[in-house]
Amino acid sequence: MKRLYTAAIRTIAVLVLIYATAYRIQKFDRDGRFLLEWGDQGRTSGRFQYPTGLAISVQGEVVVADAFNHRVQVFTPDGEYLRQWGGIGFGVGGGWPGWFRLAKEVAVDAAGSIFVADAFNGRIQMFTSNGQLLALWDPEDPALRYAAGIAVADDGTVYASDFYETDIRQLRCDS
Repeated sequence: MKRLYTAAIRTIAVLVLIYATAYRIQKFDRDGRFLLEWGDQGRTSGRFQYPTGLAISVQGEVVVADAFNHRVQVFTPDGEYLRQWGGIGFGVGGGWPGWFRLAKEVAVDAAGSIFVADAFNGRIQMFTSNGQLLALWDPEDPALRYAAGIAVADDGTVYASDFYETDIRQLRCDS
């Protein structure tokens, strides 16, 4: 049995699902009819090592947290590979900015910025849609130990969950 890990829905009424253990993304229409799928297990562009999070941008691009490849991949609505960024990064103080130690979840705000829950580095990183680092909430912030989930409200407020805690944290960006 394949495990459904996460789903994203945009107002265009398309449902995109991740089957993490099958290493693929599936897309359905508003009536639940299967449209297409893409991905396979691997480390090259367009392949996944346990995809665990996805979001759909305001442009309709599908943004995927590729957990064990420690990266973010971006696809067209039809599953064509566009770009990626990241790689495994860890060290003193939480690792190198722009790199991940398990990219766990992603979210996109109304301006198109992409937020990534960098699980084992215990931080949230914020990027442009092309992968340029804009900001980060790092392990020095006592709000996060294991960044497990991320969401952005319509007003731009960022919320994060911590695997080890039982509440949702509201994060602020002072820049």
